[in-house]
Amino acid sequence: MVKKIFLIIGLMLGSVIGVSAQHIEKQRIDAQIDSVLNSLTLREKIAQLVIVAINSKNSPERKAQQDTLVSMEGIGGLIVMDDNLARSMDRANELQKMAKVPLLMTIDGEWGPSMRYDEFPNYPRQMQLGALSSDTLIYKMGRAIGQECLSVKIQVNFAPTIDINNNPDNPVIHVRSFGEDKEKVANYGVAYMKGMQDVGLYTSAKHFPGHGDTNVDSHKGLPVLTFDRERLDSLELYPFRKLIDEGVAMVMMAHLSIPSLDETGTPSSISKPIVTGLLREELGYNGIIITDALGMKGVSTLMSPEKVTLEAYKAGVDILLMPNSEVKSIAYLEEAFNRGELSVDELDAKVRKMLRMKAESGMLEPDYCRYVDTTKLEEKTNLIEHHALIEEMSKKSLTLVKNDGVLPLKNLSKTKIAYLGYKYDNS
Repeated sequence: MVKKIFLIIGLMLGSVIGVSAQHIEKQRIDAQIDSVLNSLTLREKIAQLVIVAINSKNSPERKAQQDTLVSMEGIGGLIVMDDNLARSMDRANELQKMAKVPLLMTIDGEWGPSMRYDEFPNYPRQMQLGALSSDTLIYKMGRAIGQECLSVKIQVNFAPTIDINNNPDNPVIHVRSFGEDKEKVANYGVAYMKGMQDVGLYTSAKHFPGHGDTNVDSHKGLPVLTFDRERLDSLELYPFRKLIDEGVAMVMMAHLSIPSLDETGTPSSISKPIVTGLLREELGYNGIIITDALGMKGVSTLMSPEKVTLEAYKAGVDILLMPNSEVKSIAYLEEAFNRGELSVDELDAKVRKMLRMKAESGMLEPDYCRYVDTTKLEEKTNLIEHHALIEEMSKKSLTLVKNDGVLPLKNLSKTKIAYLGYKYDNS
């Protein structure tokens, strides 16, 4: 009996100590955030919400603009594009050196860093993963991709895509989706998201409120969804509700015109009824809301770049991804604050979300090293266990769609077989 009492007391003390440690850690993180926030000017706070694309092959003129955005404006983050890994990291290191506050590093790596860097192993795309019989391997893939991103100091992956692949004429989603079954899309999306987040990578569910049933690529034009609210609730919004319930860090807004959600037809990324009314209030999402790239033609052809940026902010987004005319856009927002059109308290709340990602990733620690050692990239990109996982996923996702008596192959002993391997190294 005495042993049981001591055990119960021990468990209670352990629980209290655990809660106390969490409280102390939260206070420490909050103090870091407050310290940085209080050091920023109004314009620097606005700039912290902006993420800009970089590539080592950018022109000297564009690199000079990036230098200014980091050193003078104080933008919050970078998104890496298709590039050579070492050169990309060298460029990121250059910009990190100029930054007053460490830059959040992000990637659009739906099938891992290999989507942007050939040096990393190439994971299957989501359509192939939809052929797996369970989400176990997808969770493991999420962990592996998270480890790869973090190994080169990338803190955010704009994945998973949880659009439902229910339109065969869709020019932009197709292989990026887990399939046409909303349950599978939701469950596999949760597994992928949890795998990444469990190793410390931030994720983003996209493209809200659902880009699957469109026949227009929002990079090139504005898709229009004519479905009623009941249809959207039952299908497109289903996976987003699931990932929100499971704690997804970020939701990315698509550029879609949806009259049943906003009768004006305003693109969803700059629509207050959709960003704030639907996502924030109706679905109760309290995490980070980010736009899709604001330079995409689904929104950029409607008004000036700085107006697009302001409208996205006013709609309720927290982070502005790849706006055009960045300096003008930051200045335009600053003017709106100076006119009293926008609330500084609301701005501070948005900046805190950006800074919290940095603090929780250790980036605001005094001894944090913001640079990637480009002399040791091989050991980060060529992990045997990740190649083994890819092979297992590939084997278990093989699907026989049709067989006209060809399989199984027979009488091969005297048959010559040729094999063509794409990107195969036989050295």
